[in-house]
Amino acid sequence: MKTTSINKLSVGFFIPLVFTTVLLAAPAGPHPNMYINAEEIAAIKVKIDSGEQPWKDTFDRVIEDAIEARDGELYSVTFGN
Repeated sequence: MKTTSINKLSVGFFIPLVFTTVLLAAPAGPHPNMYINAEEIAAIKVKIDSGEQPWKDTFDRVIEDAIEARDGELYSVTFGN
């Protein structure tokens, strides 16, 4: 029997979750560990919320991928499928 150590949920869900959290809860000021500032995050959020392309489609694909990964079958990244 194979041991499942990591699944798609780890990559496919948590990375988009962090991305979404950063967009929705933009910090009030600059953060030393961020590559973009609060104003840029706010501008991206406005583009997504208004449905501007390609921003909206890309965001929707990230969320769809996260949902698919969350609901997908577990697999080992150590031992292969």
